[in-house]
Amino acid sequence: MRTFAADTTRARRLSLRYLPESRLTQHLPFLDEALDDLQDGETSAVVPANGQFHVLRLDRRRSASTTPKLDWVVPQIRRHLQIRARKQMYANEVERLRSNARVRGILKTP
Repeated sequence: MRTFAADTTRARRLSLRYLPESRLTQHLPFLDEALDDLQDGETSAVVPANGQFHVLRLDRRRSASTTPKLDWVVPQIRRHLQIRARKQMYANEVERLRSNARVRGILKTP
């Protein structure tokens, strides 16, 4: 990873993240076969695709019903909450601008 990754910081961060198989193969379906061949603790050979190279390491398989540890999903929860807050902020700003435009007579109400 240190030698070949274009962005080693991002590669290390991704390597420490919990990633369900369904989510990984949803975005990168070509990794499905490589992942199926792995046993717990194994690392895949290099998988070339779309001008990029991927290496998978399977720590262990967990059943789909397993609840992930909180520290595995905190970044995803945080990102979701930030996106939701940003959308709310944009909606509030649009409403403020519409109200100002109505008061000034620039925007007519239907």
